[in-house]
Formats: sequence, C-alpha cells, structure tokens
Amino acid sequence: MSPSIAALLSQIDLIGQDLAVSDSPEKQAKLRAAALNLSAALEPDSDIVERISFQYLDNVAIRIAIQLNLFEILVKSEKPKSLVDIFEITKADPILLRRLLNHLTTMDAVAQVGKDLFRPSRKSKIFAIPHQAAALKFCFDFNGPVWQETPSFLTKTNYVNPTDPLKCATQAAYKTDDHFFRVMIKRPPVFDTFNLWMTGYHDSRASWLDSYPFRERIIDSADTGEPITFVDVGSGRGHEAMAVKNRFPGLMGRLVIQDLPQVFKTLDGPSSDIEVMPHDFFSPQPVKGAKVYFFRHIFHAFSNDSCLKFLARTRDAMTPTYSRILISDWIVPSQISSNSQTPSETPPQLNTSNERDLIAEAAAAAAAAAQATRDAPLPPTFATAMDMNMLSVTGGQERTEVQWQELMQRAGLRIVGFWGPRDGRGTGIVEVVRDS
Repeated sequence: MSPSIAALLSQIDLIGQDLAVSDSPEKQAKLRAAALNLSAALEPDSDIVERISFQYLDNVAIRIAIQLNLFEILVKSEKPKSLVDIFEITKADPILLRRLLNHLTTMDAVAQVGKDLFRPSRKSKIFAIPHQAAALKFCFDFNGPVWQETPSFLTKTNYVNPTDPLKCATQAAYKTDDHFFRVMIKRPPVFDTFNLWMTGYHDSRASWLDSYPFRERIIDSADTGEPITFVDVGSGRGHEAMAVKNRFPGLMGRLVIQDLPQVFKTLDGPSSDIEVMPHDFFSPQPVKGAKVYFFRHIFHAFSNDSCLKFLARTRDAMTPTYSRILISDWIVPSQISSNSQTPSETPPQLNTSNERDLIAEAAAAAAAAAQATRDAPLPPTFATAMDMNMLSVTGGQERTEVQWQELMQRAGLRIVGFWGPRDGRGTGIVEVVRDS
C-alpha cells in the first residue's frame, strides 16, 4: 500500500471519529472529500481519461430521463416498475429504454432490483423535484451550447480574458448581438425554467439573514423610529424582500423590488407590502437615500468595468454614512486548495530497520499526513465552476476579498465587512458604505 493511500485511510478514520463526537455539515463534507480523494488515488490513469471524456453523457442520460418523466414515474410508484410498465407510460422504444436505464443504473440515478425491474434511487428522488430538474434542464439546454462554444471563442480572441458582456461565447453560440439575459428572456420557456430553478435554489438554501446581523447592522443602527427603505436591485421574483418581511414582520418602511419589465410580466402578485418597480440598474437609481440597496448574485454576472457603471448609479442615490449596499455573492479564497489533498507518494524517512518499528513509524507518518489533510480547507468547487460559467456567458467573474476591496475603492466606496462563508463554498455578504 502506498503512503498516500495509507494516509487517506487514516484521514477517513480521523474524520469518522470526529463525526462520532459531533456531527456537522462541514465534517460531513470533509468526509465526503476524503472518500473522493481515496477513490481518485485508486483510479487508474485510463479510467480517469474515460470518466472525464464521457462524463457529459451522464448529463445526456439525465436530460432524456427528465424528458420522459422517468424519475417522476419511479418515485410515484409504490412498487418497482418493470420495463414494460415504463414503456406503456412513456411509449418510448423498449430497446432504447433498456439502454437508457442501464446507464442510469451505473450512475445510481435509478436502482435496478431485478431483470428489467427498477425503483427510484436517491438521485431519482432529487431529479423528480421540479426545481432540481430545472437546474439541469437550463444548464444543459441553454448554457450548454455556450460552454461548448467557449474553447473555440477563446481561440479566436487569442485567449484574452472576456469582460465585454456583448462579446462572449454567448454571442458566438447564439449568433446574436444581445446580452445573455436578453437572449434568455426572448425564449419564454427557457426563462420560465431559469425562474423555477432560481426559486427552488433560494428556498433550499440557508438565508443570508442567518449569517448577517441585519437587526444590529441595519435596523438598530437607524435613527429611533425611522422607517427603513430596503431596495432589492435586480430582484427577480422578490424572494429577498419577502425574506426580510417574514423575518422582521414589524419592520417599518418600504420594501422595493426592482428588475426589468420583462421579469415582472410573469410575476405572481407579490405581497401588498412590497412595491414593484421596473428598473434597469444601469440607469439612475430612482429610490434616493434608502437604508439598503441589496444585490443578490448580480455582481458576479459582470466584469469590473460593468460593475463600476451601475455602482456609480447606486452611489449617487446613497446617503453618505447612512445608506448601505449589501452584496450577496461568492467570496472566493485567494488561494484555492486542491480537491485532492493527497500526501506525497515519497515514502517517509524511517529511522529503524526493525520490522515492527518500521510498521509503527509508517503508521505514525500516515497519521500525521492524515491530520494535515484533514485540517486543510475544502475546495470551493461550485464557486470555481460558476466562475468559469460567468466567464463564458457574460464575461463576469467571482471575486476574492482583495478583488472586492479593489472594486469598491475604484467606485469611491468602502467595504465595512464580510459576513458568512468566505471560503467560496457558499454565498457571503459584503457590506459597503459611501463615506462622503
């Protein structure tokens, strides 16, 4: 057994002991990462090439299954479904169904419990949920062509970092001069899928209000009895304004949601307490002197130059020292840790020739390496994937703390602090003030 594998086994054992004492999502994530690292260490080179080269077909299979409502069929059934049962419901060719189900079984997207007999797996249950299926549908159907075009686009631009939202892989893929979001809005079924995904995404994750002290920083810091105006800029369906309303039902003031008119065309009637205001945030901000201008997942869709343009509009509307910009976005570490915290393959230097002592020293070396990798930060896998996505679709980017600081300094603003995740594994909050 190689030293790295021994260390990984020791790491898994250490994390398992930690979990036995006190469970937490972070410890679970570390155990999962360690298990993946062990699997990667045992994977032959040829298998790595085959897995990465063919992994797109996993998405193809899931997408077909969603089209056929296959996951919903299995989840709603009280007993396993036969191939004949599935054929009678979907009317798809039984030969095609068997081939599709065979691959879905290898992915654990369905469970095969007998010859041509299937029941739902955990993944089946996940993708039977409409907003989870919408995530894959949107990324596969709409983002997919843009991602596919990106290598060719970068070749043609001599690998210049994209920053112009009208000169990205999006325009090349869809043969248009429109911005990514306008391309999406012009396709109502795509836009509906995106909104379904975003609604579910919002509802299934911890609220930014759990990590940001809104009462202390916003409500209590205002003058006694002064109404507070909260403006959700680029709000989409207004989830964040609703979250503030529900968390602080006695809050006095205005709750305003702003987005493009096309977005509000499909908006179900919001609460009467929420003011709907069609607005393009590149235009002058009509709400002056608000306590909060809130931006959720807006900045990452734009380059620094584009952000500076709408920041100038927001800054002009702010009351110095009073108003705040709150940004809910990823805060990426300045140094990215590898997902494979695998110790060196170099054998440890052992100081004895006695076999029993050799075993003991090797075990101690593995344990030390395991301790070091156990304590290493987890990689921000989704944040870096989202960064590549934004590079492709809008010329935007995810940012480190230093990059956030530099951007706000250029805008004539100052960052008061960062709250929430700052490791790129979740969205944090950046609080910004205008001093003068």
